[in-house]
Amino acid sequence: MARRSTHWRLQTCKSPTLVQAHVSKNGKTSLTLAPDKKVHGKFTRKAPAAIQSDSKSEDEPLATSKAHSADADVDSTDSLDNREDEELEDELEMLDAASIKQTLVAERPSFATKSLNNPEDSDKDLISAEVDSSKCAKARQAEVPKWVDNKNSSDTTLGLDITPGGPTLNGTTRASVDYDAVNAEWPVKAHYVLPQSGARTIPVTQQPHSMCALINAAINQTSGDAVFIDAYPSPTTINDHFCEMLIDLANNLDFESLSLCLQSDSVLLDHLSRVLSNCLSSLCCAVKKITSPKVESSFKLEGTVAEHCEKVKSLITGGTYIYPQNNGGLIYCTKPYHHPMIISTLRECFFSAVRESLASRHASRFKSSIKDGPLSKELELPMAMVAMVATATYATLNDWNTGYFKKSKFNADAYKDVYRGHELVINDILAKRPHAYHCLMADLYSEVV
Repeated sequence: MARRSTHWRLQTCKSPTLVQAHVSKNGKTSLTLAPDKKVHGKFTRKAPAAIQSDSKSEDEPLATSKAHSADADVDSTDSLDNREDEELEDELEMLDAASIKQTLVAERPSFATKSLNNPEDSDKDLISAEVDSSKCAKARQAEVPKWVDNKNSSDTTLGLDITPGGPTLNGTTRASVDYDAVNAEWPVKAHYVLPQSGARTIPVTQQPHSMCALINAAINQTSGDAVFIDAYPSPTTINDHFCEMLIDLANNLDFESLSLCLQSDSVLLDHLSRVLSNCLSSLCCAVKKITSPKVESSFKLEGTVAEHCEKVKSLITGGTYIYPQNNGGLIYCTKPYHHPMIISTLRECFFSAVRESLASRHASRFKSSIKDGPLSKELELPMAMVAMVATATYATLNDWNTGYFKKSKFNADAYKDVYRGHELVINDILAKRPHAYHCLMADLYSEVV
């Protein structure tokens, strides 16, 4: 299948929609049109390679291209494709930036007030959702994995490859009597190594081969579901989902005894559910890790501490951090989620790796939301992937909300509402303007591959 090759280029026509963000003294952000500062021209997209009949490059200037001047007769198929592209552009131009802003602001978490003159206060939690000293909250914090840098590899997506080992019971795990007791009733393929003394999760690399193969497959499935379905699944249903997935995978791998064990051993299911929950946390933390060094340059946080604070507050409260801007600070409100930082993070986190990238492992899951016609061949980025990166961008901007950079822990509970807000925005576009949704997501796919 030919890959979509879409980009935006300037033609002499009507101008794109540009808006100027204004921040009032009380911190409220308003978006207004800027008619006197418009860039004259219209952004149009190249037709997909699969439906282009002209072999000439569309990157040639229209006024100087001899091929276009000599070719006065335009093929009817090309004309239809051009009209279709123009219709898609009209769909994007009708996106309501004010509505998107309202949705994002309604879903974002509330922040504690803080004095700029006392930057040491930044050690405290700034997000009210994290101020929870309950036992459940402490247990969730204890299960958040630590991210370990690997200087010899640029694959910062997830270190998910697991080398099967086997039970090493001489001082590395619990006593062998516990291992024998828990596995006594089951065949060898259903055996597993218990957590070490004081640990809550099983040692993955020390599991027997069959258990290690199952965990590898489950982690791969979980990471794919996170970026294609939901990165923040409901805690009330996630364990049931993990249970069904693990049993299905065991059956697919022909581990019949292990499948039977999973259906009756609730303790084993709890151990494996913790491993998969940690996988989700690691993926979200990895995305934020990639955004952290990009924020200062991408959003041009220059000047004094107070100016940093004002700009970050404007970006967060106005929801404008998802839009690209020109040099004058004007926003292209018809291109949500096209900010260069979001695009570079999508590419680096999911499509670039020394080893096999997450996108390549799940290449068959990329689809088009349009079922018929030429547009059905244009692949799209999944909604969950885009919302995950936008949420990590928000969280990294929050690290600058005092005017200084102070790295904070990425807590899924704290930023779940931000993720849901982006999910609502994208779902609203899909429901009301399905062609605009396709145009948006297909263009993002073309930008990152």
